[in-house]
Amino acid sequence: MLSTQEKEGLTKQLNSLGEELQQLRNKLNELSSQKRELIDKKNSISREIVSLISQNKKLRQERNQLTSEVKQSKVKRDTLNTQVAGKVEELKKGKEERKAVAVKEHIDASPQEMKKQLDRLNFKLETEVVSFEKEKQLMKVINVLKKKYEQAKKVYSQFGKQKEISKEVDSLRPQANVLHKEIQEKAKHSQERHEKIIENNKKIDELKKQEDELMKQINLKIAEVDESGKKLDEKARPYTDISKQLNVERKEFREEKVKAKKKKLSDLQDEVQQKISKGGKLTTEDLLIMQTIKD
Repeated sequence: MLSTQEKEGLTKQLNSLGEELQQLRNKLNELSSQKRELIDKKNSISREIVSLISQNKKLRQERNQLTSEVKQSKVKRDTLNTQVAGKVEELKKGKEERKAVAVKEHIDASPQEMKKQLDRLNFKLETEVVSFEKEKQLMKVINVLKKKYEQAKKVYSQFGKQKEISKEVDSLRPQANVLHKEIQEKAKHSQERHEKIIENNKKIDELKKQEDELMKQINLKIAEVDESGKKLDEKARPYTDISKQLNVERKEFREEKVKAKKKKLSDLQDEVQQKISKGGKLTTEDLLIMQTIKD
């Protein structure tokens, strides 16, 4: 059995350790909470990085698809432009050739106009009475005009072909323009996606720096939690030992108290038995003690 002074000393020590343990538990809880907050922040950033990487993957697919379509459209547009340029050159060459022939052959009117002149002269020759000399002059004019007329028909026959070529040019140019506009639009969208990828990559790099910094803080916080846990365990061991010692002491004290109480009751019962055997008068207290004997 411990002395009262020893019990008081152990109780005081136990209370002091209990206060320290409570402080250590509070600190451990606080550190654990801080650690969880850091982990939550880190996980949130990690999710954002994964989201941006996924977004970039989709953007790259879209950009590459648009770039491929732009290349294909450029080939089609360039083919059309080459055709247009060839047709325009053909028109230019035909126009120059027609002009050169017209100058060389002194063709200054269209075949339709020349035909009308010929018809007028022939009609005059057939319906009017003219002198032989005048008829010869008219025939000479008619023959010259016939020659010019035939030459003009040859020259102007190319004009129909030129009109067909011009129609082809008018058809091809809008197609090339549509493709050019389509190329510009797709190139613009492709560039927008490319710029967004670059922007996202910068964000990812910045977020990764934040993630690394948070990971360092988390590791430091884990070390603090472990250290705080060790201190708590170190204080808990003597607290448990003293607590057990005092519990044993209390148990022994209760057992001794019960034992002493039983002995006192036994002594009182013996006294009452002696009174009864001697025919002594029993008091109220004696009667109560008698009841315990019966029990």
